[in-house]
Amino acid sequence: MERRVCFFLNYFLLLQKSKGIIMIKILYIHGYGSMGNSRTALEIGRNMIGKAEVFSPAFSNDLEFSENAKKNIEKAKEFILKNDIKLVVASSMGAFTATFISSIPTILINPCLKPSEQLDQRIALNISSEEIEKYREMENRIIPEEYKTMVYGVFANNDELFSYKSLFEEIYDKEKIFTIEDGHRISTENIREVVVPLIEQIINTHNTQSF
Repeated sequence: MERRVCFFLNYFLLLQKSKGIIMIKILYIHGYGSMGNSRTALEIGRNMIGKAEVFSPAFSNDLEFSENAKKNIEKAKEFILKNDIKLVVASSMGAFTATFISSIPTILINPCLKPSEQLDQRIALNISSEEIEKYREMENRIIPEEYKTMVYGVFANNDELFSYKSLFEEIYDKEKIFTIEDGHRISTENIREVVVPLIEQIINTHNTQSF
């Protein structure tokens, strides 16, 4: 089913481009265990037809070594520059990657802001203490003040894995927090009714500022 949807979206995008229609380019960064063209990315694409082009490349899930997390960050940054991405949407561990971009509006869905607390519990059970410390160093970096106002957080009330909502409030603009009735894996309903309208709001807001 997802392959058929992906084919349809690609065909529609080619049709739009042939007509000279310009759409905002969005990068979706998937969470741990997922892959490129994930359900969330496809659902955003379905609901943004004619308005945005959604890119969803695959990122490494081998996070036992912090070096791979750093490679994910560099891959995201390079992809943004190469493809003129204007907005990032990211989930869970992918949201941790997204926090290092620091240049364009970003939506974090149930973000894992402290991988050092989660990796040895559910993702990389054999991770070394040295690697955990390297993740802590990444977490404790200085975030540019101007970027903090460009980050939006979507948090599920019933997240069964973790919640860093309070930490998000400390770091970013707490007025840009959206709470949903959901679990860690966001439902298609909340993608349609919360994430997509938020994307449209951000696009419209920044369009007035030469976005």
